[in-house]
Amino acid sequence: RAVGKASLPLVFFTAYAYCWAAAVPANRFVALTWVLGLAFFYMVSRMIVSHLTGATYPWFIALLAPLALGASYSAAQLAGVLPPSLAAAAWPHDVLLALAFVAVCWTNLRRVYCITRQICAHLGIQCFRITPRKAAAERGR
Repeated sequence: RAVGKASLPLVFFTAYAYCWAAAVPANRFVALTWVLGLAFFYMVSRMIVSHLTGATYPWFIALLAPLALGASYSAAQLAGVLPPSLAAAAWPHDVLLALAFVAVCWTNLRRVYCITRQICAHLGIQCFRITPRKAAAERGR
């Protein structure tokens, strides 16, 4: 039961990725690959941290919302329910890709920063800073 619930984000991610990739213009595919890769990194890193700490892996991940928007637009475009002027335009894909890219970058950077700070606090060290030893400090006098 818990396995099925925990696999929902991966199922949604796969569906969103497939749907969005089916309609994205070819010259935007690299940007979509970056967005999907960073979103997948976020989900997998959460899964690993949840496993290592014994926490419950969430069945709802808010980061999938921008992917859902892009997939919904692509599905509407493929189904032919958009007005012709909007269906032929490339700017909606650009806006959705930019929104998703900013969301996944911000979320990943914040997550890495917070995890790094928590680990450093637990170990009693300072991140990216070498503190001199007492003997080295005395030699410098």
